[in-house]
Amino acid sequence: MWCNMLSTSEPWNLSLFVNPPPLHWEKLSQVLSWQFLSVGQRELDENQLSMLKDKIVDDPDGFVQWSKFSKNESTWMWIDGILDLIKRHLVDLWRDGYIMGFVSRERTWVLLQERQNGTFLLRFSESSKDGAITFSWVDRSNGGMFLHINFRAAPKQLTVESLVMRP
Repeated sequence: MWCNMLSTSEPWNLSLFVNPPPLHWEKLSQVLSWQFLSVGQRELDENQLSMLKDKIVDDPDGFVQWSKFSKNESTWMWIDGILDLIKRHLVDLWRDGYIMGFVSRERTWVLLQERQNGTFLLRFSESSKDGAITFSWVDRSNGGMFLHINFRAAPKQLTVESLVMRP
């Protein structure tokens, strides 16, 4: 993907693999959005892209280094896991807009802070490196708790990865 975005003159410029040049966020964001559209029939919106940009881009000029994008705790592996999760289990929910997508944990707290019991949102987990979806909801019966359950893709079903409670 990286080489296809950068290689303008030679379709198979293999020298790009040796020392890939940085890629501007604008170009990378278009390709990421397209990938979500092709897998789940829904692009990433501006809020989701903004959250990803905050997570991925640390260059003031908006460039993303290949090394930042591809390390062992890889951003790409995380995004690819989410794409796989959508494809295997969540395509209808994603396509129809029931999953907020890329929303930070902090933003989730803000969105749910003043909501009634039972209000919930679905977002992509930031902590699961394999791609998972987090179901967050308000349950004030336990002293104003917010609850989170992470689901990750198993071969034929979603399995519970973790449960977190926050007062």
